[in-house]
Amino acid sequence: MKKLKTLNEDIDKQEVCPLSNFPSATYISKLKESDLSQLLGTYELCETKTGTTRKSEILSNVFTKAERNSLPMQQTKSTNHEFKKASEFIPKVKSKCTDHNEVFSFVCVDCDVPVCGYCLTEKHNGHKLSQLKDTISKIKPKIEQKLLTKINKASRNVLKLEQKMSSLEGQVQTAVMSLKEEGKKIISMVDKCVDERIESLQQHTRKEKKKAAAVLSDNKTALEQAYVFDNRNLRRHDGILLQKLKTLNK
Repeated sequence: MKKLKTLNEDIDKQEVCPLSNFPSATYISKLKESDLSQLLGTYELCETKTGTTRKSEILSNVFTKAERNSLPMQQTKSTNHEFKKASEFIPKVKSKCTDHNEVFSFVCVDCDVPVCGYCLTEKHNGHKLSQLKDTISKIKPKIEQKLLTKINKASRNVLKLEQKMSSLEGQVQTAVMSLKEEGKKIISMVDKCVDERIESLQQHTRKEKKKAAAVLSDNKTALEQAYVFDNRNLRRHDGILLQKLKTLNK
């Protein structure tokens, strides 16, 4: 029912014209067959009795029997009550006066508001008036020019933003590459420093080992000489014993 109500509202929005003999009465002007096809072809009716009856009431109030029979009926029944939207067809709409439900025909220059025929005698008697279509024709170029100016300004802003984003992206990529290169250099320097420290430590170790080996060799030689003395030599009190003792003392 919600979509059927929308259909009824779309039909109500069609261009209306006042009857010459009855200014307060309006009728819907005859639509082209293509417009009817676009309008009605966008709706699917549910197979409930209420929906079908409502659709018949709408057609009966708007079209003659001959016109209803000529309509291209392409609707299919729906069991899940889902409907298409009439987004591709935008009917012509004329705004109406909320007080008198009449179409606006003039613009009150003094009050700067659109008015209908009844408003002229009630609220705007003696005011300066202009035809609605003339006012629209006069204002439309200015609005179009302002709109074009805003569109051009927005386009330039978009272009500038895109250029800034592209430049920023390039700067980020350059910074990333620079950081990677700096990182590689730092890693290389650290590796080189570690290798140099290791080599220095190894050289120092080799020197100390060489010194220790020389001291060990001297101690072994002295120990071997000490074994030469035996009890017999220790008991001797001659010049040979004295020389050997001096040698060991050295």
